[in-house]
Amino acid sequence: KFRNDLPAIVILLTDKKPFEKVAPSLKNSSTLVWGQGNQPEIKEVIGQALVGNASLTGKLPFSIGTVYTAGQGIDLLLHKPYTALPKELGFNVEIFTQIDSIVLDAIKEKAFPGCQVLVLKEGIKIYDKNFGTQQGENSPRITSQSMYDIASLTKTSGTLLAMMKLYDKGLYNLSDKISKFLPYLKNTNKANITIRELLLHESGLLPSLSIYLEIVDKDSYPGHLLRGSKSANHTVRLGSSTWGNPKFKFQKKWISTQESTPYLWPLGDKYWLNYASKQLVLDKIIDTNLRSKSYRYSCLGFILLHQMVESIVNMPMDQFLNQEFYRPMGLKHIAYQPLKYFPKETIVPSNEDRFLRKTTLQGEVHDELAAFMGGVSGNAGLFANATDIGAIHQMILNQGEWEGKQYLSKETCRLFTTTKSRTSRRGLGFDKPTQPTTSAGNPCASEAPLSTYGHTGFTGTCTWVDPDNELVFVFLSNRTYPNVYPNILYRLNIREKIQQVIYKAFIRGGAIKQ
Repeated sequence: KFRNDLPAIVILLTDKKPFEKVAPSLKNSSTLVWGQGNQPEIKEVIGQALVGNASLTGKLPFSIGTVYTAGQGIDLLLHKPYTALPKELGFNVEIFTQIDSIVLDAIKEKAFPGCQVLVLKEGIKIYDKNFGTQQGENSPRITSQSMYDIASLTKTSGTLLAMMKLYDKGLYNLSDKISKFLPYLKNTNKANITIRELLLHESGLLPSLSIYLEIVDKDSYPGHLLRGSKSANHTVRLGSSTWGNPKFKFQKKWISTQESTPYLWPLGDKYWLNYASKQLVLDKIIDTNLRSKSYRYSCLGFILLHQMVESIVNMPMDQFLNQEFYRPMGLKHIAYQPLKYFPKETIVPSNEDRFLRKTTLQGEVHDELAAFMGGVSGNAGLFANATDIGAIHQMILNQGEWEGKQYLSKETCRLFTTTKSRTSRRGLGFDKPTQPTTSAGNPCASEAPLSTYGHTGFTGTCTWVDPDNELVFVFLSNRTYPNVYPNILYRLNIREKIQQVIYKAFIRGGAIKQ
């Protein structure tokens, strides 16, 4: 008999009749696990469930007097702990110290002031470190709560999530034309672009737009605004071979130094942008010429997908993502327009913009197209920490499941993560390794299998998911601070080198699939 004041967990492995016989004496046990038999496979499942490695969802199929009733039972769902020793999962701990060396050397080379590095194996954190500071010497240190402008990593962490959810609901087909959802494209050269082409970056759309040229007063500066080399007037480097003259004025129609209608969108902390700039972006996309439908990475395509999402759900995309994913998943450090929700000091500055906004960008999106869209855009705009980005991509790796709840169907996750273009390395919204993985231009370490999917971001970010080995790798930095160029992070292959160490540690510690 069990004492009422001493809770006990009872595991009963027997047939129905013995269970009915002892049931009255078990009523005071705090937990009763019944396995209908003593077979090894039953004991294995129960044992794994009790240590968090399997789920139990059975219900009692019959009643036993007044002690237990048919249908009684609870769901014991798989919920792995997010801390574990790397060696328990087949990793050589000592090799992980090479990640520290790579990052610290990169900070010394001024590739970035600081970063976050996260590695998950089977959903368990095996490496989770923060390095450096927000802006260099004498600035706040990076913590696990620090939020980065993740740039184009927004595409998989935001826009693509929304697209996958709508696909799950049967609200569009990949063969559908974008003009079906955006009628203003029907009488344009964009009318026949399909959703599949947009996701694969095979729509013929231009990569981007220099939209800021539309709001600059062309009579406010002498000569040309841009030129191919530095000069007395052209002092700000904007590209590998582009320099800008910062001594210009904005058209008053578009910019104000004070917040008031219609100047409601911040463009840094000195200027306010006319919210009609969103329509300006869309009009420019409508008017652009199309090129061939070969692979051409395009932010414009994801801006159109963002508009499609909002036309279907009839709400802003950030609200939809909060409702469907971020809040129910318990994500705490992720947002578009983060200054509405978080203290400025928790957000890592992305750039010293000496050309357009003439201020430090800290909480305002670095990408200019996204800024002209009000900070919520399909191509960029999301701010987050490594933990939340890891959770999103782990959920996708889990085939839509996160902490016992199904956010996306297995079929949708499988379709979007395994489909690959016939003519490029791209998938449905996801980037992938080149084939072979040793070829030039591979965004991943050569050790990453071809099944890997993820994305990178211009500000110095990436997430790569390896389904074969159940690995998620997240790297967030502000390599664009203080200046966009030179791109030392890219030149030194920092992200690829870190990913290579992860595989090196795994190979030394145990078997790995390639």
